[in-house]
Amino acid sequence: MLLACVVCGYALAVEPSANAALPWWKSDGFRIALALAALAAVFARSRIRLRNVERHNRWLASEVDERTKALTETNARLHQEIAERKGIEQKLRRHSERLEETVKERMAELSLKNEQLRQLEQAVENMQLGLTIANLEGKIIYVNQTEAELHGYMKEELLGQDVNLLAPPELRKPLTVRQIREWKGLIRESSNMRKDGSIFPVWLMSEVVRNVEGEPCAIVTSCEDITERKAIEEERRKYRDHLEELVNERTVELTTANAQLQQEIAERRRAELEIQRAKELAESANRAKSDFLANMSHELRTPLNGILGYTQILKNDVSLPERPRHAIDVIHRSAEHLLMMIGDILDLSKIEARHMMLEFADFRLLEMLATLVEMARVRADQQNIAFYYEPDPALPQIVHGDEKRLRQILLNLLGNATKFTKKGSIIFKVLRLSLNDSEESGVKYHKQRVRFLVEDTGIGISANHIHEIFSAFHQIRNTGCYSEGTGLGLAISQRLVRLMGGELCVESVEGEGSRFWFDLELAALMQEERTPGSFPVAPPRVIGYQGKRRTILIVDDHETNRMILRDLLQPLGFQAHDAANGSEALAVAAECNPDIILMDIIMPVMNGLDATRQFRQMPGMEQCVIIAISASISSEKQQECLRAGCQAFLSKPFRINALFEVLSQHAGIEWVYGDARIVETNERAPICVDENALIPPPPEELERLNQLAKAGMITRLRKELDRLLEEYPDSADFLGRIRNLLKEFQIDEMQRFIQAFIDG
Repeated sequence: MLLACVVCGYALAVEPSANAALPWWKSDGFRIALALAALAAVFARSRIRLRNVERHNRWLASEVDERTKALTETNARLHQEIAERKGIEQKLRRHSERLEETVKERMAELSLKNEQLRQLEQAVENMQLGLTIANLEGKIIYVNQTEAELHGYMKEELLGQDVNLLAPPELRKPLTVRQIREWKGLIRESSNMRKDGSIFPVWLMSEVVRNVEGEPCAIVTSCEDITERKAIEEERRKYRDHLEELVNERTVELTTANAQLQQEIAERRRAELEIQRAKELAESANRAKSDFLANMSHELRTPLNGILGYTQILKNDVSLPERPRHAIDVIHRSAEHLLMMIGDILDLSKIEARHMMLEFADFRLLEMLATLVEMARVRADQQNIAFYYEPDPALPQIVHGDEKRLRQILLNLLGNATKFTKKGSIIFKVLRLSLNDSEESGVKYHKQRVRFLVEDTGIGISANHIHEIFSAFHQIRNTGCYSEGTGLGLAISQRLVRLMGGELCVESVEGEGSRFWFDLELAALMQEERTPGSFPVAPPRVIGYQGKRRTILIVDDHETNRMILRDLLQPLGFQAHDAANGSEALAVAAECNPDIILMDIIMPVMNGLDATRQFRQMPGMEQCVIIAISASISSEKQQECLRAGCQAFLSKPFRINALFEVLSQHAGIEWVYGDARIVETNERAPICVDENALIPPPPEELERLNQLAKAGMITRLRKELDRLLEEYPDSADFLGRIRNLLKEFQIDEMQRFIQAFIDG
């Protein structure tokens, strides 16, 4: 009882009762206590369960929070994935739209290509040539309608057939793969066979089609039926045979005369063969000679430069008697002539086409005509035909017009007359037809109508072809005489005459000759100018210089060049030293301490530029004047020399006076002069200190001189030479050479000489 109360947390006092005699466990108090104990146990278990429930609820709440958090995160990820998928779907939609646009564009391009292909296929189908494409096995994979009709087949009949089906049996030959790989194609005349077995001539063109790897994949063949052409050729052959029969009949009537004629023809043929063989031998020898001279040009020109240099030095020596001076002049002219001939032999100039432009100026008509006549007469004499020149006595001396174009026209007419005349004569007439006075820019002119006429007894031109001779690129081929050229001569001449206000006319009888003429209105000066005849005066002769004696170092790898400069400068008072290259010059300069150095540029061991740079770094050489000498006249080379440390630049070859001017300007030399002498311009010669013996004017001036020479404008050439002599005094020797040739009317040699310097 007490235990139960203790367990229940209660203190229960049980009073003794009537049942005290009963055992205590059977008493009511014990039973009540036991019931209370049971209730207490139930209550305890309930509290324990409640606490367990609370703990479980707390765990459930924690689990719910965790699950809620996980679900929230999962939901966020799902929203993100949904957004990403929407972005991807949008990109896919845009990409799909672009793909649709691309597909539309490609479809449009494909339609265009298909249309072009259709047009091309239609063009191929309708072309006049037959076209066949075969694979490497020789099977036809394509044939156009023309090819099928040409051979009498339907297109379907030929597809898949062997390509040899179209060839006659004797021409059928299969091609191996190796042959196809190495095949370059063919263009030739052949024969083909129609379906009915008939053979007809064709013109075949075949080519191998290769893929991007360069391997053959098909053979394309075009075919042209030339039956009509062959028929025409056959008709021509029959016509020739008929002519031969007529000739044979005529020959029977003229047996004796024909025998003599045949003998003459045979002799002439033998002579022509001999001439041809001689010509071939001469051409072979000429090529060998040209090769030899090209290889030996340096050896040939170097001694000539020495000769020309010393002859100029000796010509300036006033102490020489007249007879030795004359001998030196002869040597000088002979050496110049030999040097000129070497240049002419090595010349390989080409004729360049130009646009046609009229340039009106005053020129000497009679002088120009005389030059043309002289040139034409030389060629006529070479062909053993007579040449007659009949000028009108009333022709004016000076006229206003385009001398170059007039000369070009007359040269063409005279050249054609000489070319196509094998016997007989050529007559060149110049007639004055009318006269009218006029005044232009204050200058009074006679307006004269002048006729230029060229008549020959050459092969003539048939009436059927006379209208064709003025066509560009056209030559009459049935004249029995081969003519080289482009066929532009008369076409250009006609155009030039029309530009000048005239018309080139022709009368011709085949086998008898031709007459070409045209009329031009030329303005003649009423008061004609005189021909200038004065010659320039040479500068005074240098005999020394003032001041202290100067030391000069000559650097050149050619001993002849060093000797010439040494012999030129030592008599004037210079102490001259020389060296063969830049390295040697450095050693010599260290000993003699030169005031002036004449430095060649291109030398072995050490060139002039490297030597100049080292000179500028040497102590005590700051005041030394270094003058560069080079055969190159380019501005780049001159600037390179000046950057290296040179004070001045002289182009080889140079005149003595040019050297004196440079020394005076840069070295402060004050020259002492002797008596001046009058010399002719055409006798002035270069001092040759290099194999390139002359100093030309600028290229544009050379081109102008060349054009004037080609046009034969003698008066304009003389005026240009006078102008160039004033503007380019260093080119006086070059211009003197041209003046010599001009004085002797050696026009062709003059053109070759000028063109050689243009070609460089």
